[in-house]
Amino acid sequence: MISTFFAGWRRRARILCHFNHFFGEASAFVGRSTVGTPENRSAVVRAALARIRALPFDMVVRVCGFPGSSLLPIDLDLSYIREPQHIVYASIEEMLPALSDYDFLLNIEDDILINKEVIDACIAFQSVSAVNEVYLPNRMERHTDGSLYCVDLLALPGWNNAFRRTFQDTTLGVAHNPHSAFSFLSRKQMDYAARRLDLSRRETVVGGLMASAFANLHAPFLLWRARSNVLAHHILHLDNWLHSQDLKLAG
Repeated sequence: MISTFFAGWRRRARILCHFNHFFGEASAFVGRSTVGTPENRSAVVRAALARIRALPFDMVVRVCGFPGSSLLPIDLDLSYIREPQHIVYASIEEMLPALSDYDFLLNIEDDILINKEVIDACIAFQSVSAVNEVYLPNRMERHTDGSLYCVDLLALPGWNNAFRRTFQDTTLGVAHNPHSAFSFLSRKQMDYAARRLDLSRRETVVGGLMASAFANLHAPFLLWRARSNVLAHHILHLDNWLHSQDLKLAG
């Protein structure tokens, strides 16, 4: 349970959010941001952005992308990078000049639903953990029957069994897959990463270039996920990467 003091501090904490968005054909990337109707994609990204803007925190939200390839007004024009697949890499790097103005930094893809409990848990976890430890939410997708599965634990399955701890009555582990389409770091953690990484990197680390940007940022960290109950700490991916009819999951 979050104490009254902690809850009050959380509301005063300043969070910078970079919301990565692209819609168009000017990229080699093939996904929901480059195919499908603008109407369907717009409903997804607007729902994700509305959820973030409704979070009960002192937040500054910047939509990051290319003004000519967008379904939303762009706050941070990244068209100078030319390659849309580098948007996440660039939006992470663009957070550094504002580092001293914020307590936490949220970087997220444009089709992710997040709730305040995820942010609360991340902040609470950081308060009792070392600077190099991150509580990474499980990225869930929904079957047509309404049931949920963790796409990233299917795309790159397995756990590093050398690591295990308990937090908020949940057993945590470190999964092989570092991706969640999401990063939430404290100012101290972002500074920690910037001192150890080349944030100007634009290379494939794991998966595609967008997943690689998060993997690069998270490279110095131990990434804990909820293991005993994957729903204990999760976000929802609105545009399924894996189609439910292609998955045969037991249990």
